[in-house]
Amino acid sequence: MSPTIPAHAEPASLKALYQELHALAAQGRDQPYDLAIAGRIEALVGHHLAELKAKLVQQESQKLLEFVATIADLGKRIPIGDFEDEAFLGAFGHAWGSHLDRHLRHPVERGYFARTLADMAGRCKESAGVLARLRRQRQELAYQIAEQEAALGGAGFKQRRELLNALVALKSQQGEAERGIALEEMSALEILLPPGVDYAALTADPPPLAFVPEKFHASAVAALFAWPDAPPYEEVRPLNSMAEPFAPEPVPDPVPVEEIALDGVAEAPPEPHEEAWYRTLFTEEETPSAPAPEAEPVPAAVSAEAQAVVPPPPAEPVPEPESAPPAYAEDCETAVQRFIAAYRDKSPDLGVAIENVAFHWIDRGYVNVAYTTLKSAQFSHLPIPSLLVPDLFKAAYFGMHVWSREDEALATSQRLLNFLSPPLIDELCARRPGGPAVPYLLFVASFQPALFGGSHTQAPALVEYAGHGFGEGFRQRLEQLLRLFGSDGSLGLEVLRKLPAGDERSARAQLSARLADWHVRILDKQNGWGPVRAALGNCLARNEFDRAIKAIQAPDSNDVEGVAAFAAKYRDRKAIGALMEAQVASVLSSPEPLPTEERNAKSWFILNMLDLCGIANDWLAEQRLRRGADPAGGGLIGGVLNPLAALREEIERSVTPAAPFEQRVAARLAAQAIGKVRLAIEDVQSSVVWSAKQTNAWLSLPYDMMEAVGFSGDAEGELVWLVDRIGSVPPA
Repeated sequence: MSPTIPAHAEPASLKALYQELHALAAQGRDQPYDLAIAGRIEALVGHHLAELKAKLVQQESQKLLEFVATIADLGKRIPIGDFEDEAFLGAFGHAWGSHLDRHLRHPVERGYFARTLADMAGRCKESAGVLARLRRQRQELAYQIAEQEAALGGAGFKQRRELLNALVALKSQQGEAERGIALEEMSALEILLPPGVDYAALTADPPPLAFVPEKFHASAVAALFAWPDAPPYEEVRPLNSMAEPFAPEPVPDPVPVEEIALDGVAEAPPEPHEEAWYRTLFTEEETPSAPAPEAEPVPAAVSAEAQAVVPPPPAEPVPEPESAPPAYAEDCETAVQRFIAAYRDKSPDLGVAIENVAFHWIDRGYVNVAYTTLKSAQFSHLPIPSLLVPDLFKAAYFGMHVWSREDEALATSQRLLNFLSPPLIDELCARRPGGPAVPYLLFVASFQPALFGGSHTQAPALVEYAGHGFGEGFRQRLEQLLRLFGSDGSLGLEVLRKLPAGDERSARAQLSARLADWHVRILDKQNGWGPVRAALGNCLARNEFDRAIKAIQAPDSNDVEGVAAFAAKYRDRKAIGALMEAQVASVLSSPEPLPTEERNAKSWFILNMLDLCGIANDWLAEQRLRRGADPAGGGLIGGVLNPLAALREEIERSVTPAAPFEQRVAARLAAQAIGKVRLAIEDVQSSVVWSAKQTNAWLSLPYDMMEAVGFSGDAEGELVWLVDRIGSVPPA
């Protein structure tokens, strides 16, 4: 049992505790055999250790919460509306807390927290500038629309038509500005989210987060307490702050990028004699340099004043010849050695060396790692004068995982493609090396979104733009496919997989059989809530139902308009629910709510309506494929598979063995993308179609691998780690 301390002897403060322990230690040196001193030390430590530990854990948790709050404050300063939503802030804080709780269990650099904030602040500053411009444009358009609407009231009939046309154009521009703001806000949100966490992955109503500081690595704790208590930009006025906090909030004028209060986050100064492990990976031992020649003695006749007055003769500038960047190395080991040399010397060719490694990652089948490599290089502090746009590689990755207009990958792909303007593409194509690969990467990024996403994205325009350099045969095949898939995105993968391998007659017979089965299922049902069964039966007499069903049943019907209108109207569950409620009210002669115990009846109604819409969509696909049937044969599905095969052949013919390394790699990737589409249609069991969860997990795999092996570093360290692993990773 530990000795106790009298109440009057307890130190009044932490400083007093340390002073007493120091005094006892001094006494112990003078009286080494006095057990009373040892007992006193044991009593002091035992009495206060638990309290000190609890305070330390509380301080660590509090500083982590402050760090997360500082990141959220960046979002408020842009500003992004999500950061005013308490539910979002809870999910955002939980995501960061979970990430930090895992990340800090491994070694980290002392400046980790400050550098993370500095990187985010710099990127947020750019997004804030774009948002300021778009919001100003939206505000100006709102003023112009208000003026046009005010003038419309007293205008004559001729002037009214002109004003209406101008009003439609202005509202269209306003819609474009709104979409641009939404996309840029989402881009800024992704900057502020933890590495590897997507917006869709945020947890609604997350459980309370509890840090476990006891498991933090010692370097992580040191880094945490090295981070300043207050954000260094605390004194700067936020973008949306007002002089009078309770005054009505006017629409603020957009703030120029130079005035945005995000550039005060300073990087932590490097600790003396402390360098990250990867900064010394490639440094060679310095060879002793030759001794400097001794200065020639100044003649005594020249006075000190004269030496100070007479300037030395100006040195003649020697112009250095500009040399073109080297071509990419085709051998992976050579590419890595070039990176090592450029990284060690901080050579101007460092960006070319990094791009070279990224294309080798693609050559091995890892587009996700190629993107991560370029992204880490972009966010590092290395002197890289120019670099291929990482988002082009990210767009190519997500483009290969779009299979229908409902896919989550389509939304991400659309956002990325919106920033790939033709001037930027032309600029990238002109780069040497790297430029010859850009059209192929753009094709991969936009091909499947153009086929399966419809024309409401700019993917169809971009895929045609990418194909300009692939030859006339390629353009013709591409246009044929785009016409075949149409502008509404209804010809999805599931629709194509349902098509029979036979001719048009067998397809019609199959659809008629499915429709007959549907009729039997509806009319012969005897169980369930009667009013819902009667409601669906009564729907068959409605004009839109009768027209669509007759068109599908008739062997020679081509009423595409009627079937398409039906399928588009009842594609949404809300529209089906509204139809059911109206029909049930008609059956009951009163708008009674559906009884709680009959919820299954509503599900039965909705599912059967969706089945009917599915039959209608398949009929529309059959009509479209019949009009674009390939003379080479192969039935209806051959109208898709044959052009895909021809398109792949055109891609493969567009490069020669003498073409640059990056062009051949990107062309193979484009050919593989086309082949994946064909395989997904032909083989239902193929593994090329991924869920959104798989797609996001594979993209974040490099970060997960770093965390799994305990690696922790900044963007520069991530880059070196990825380059170091390329030789040991087998092809995908």
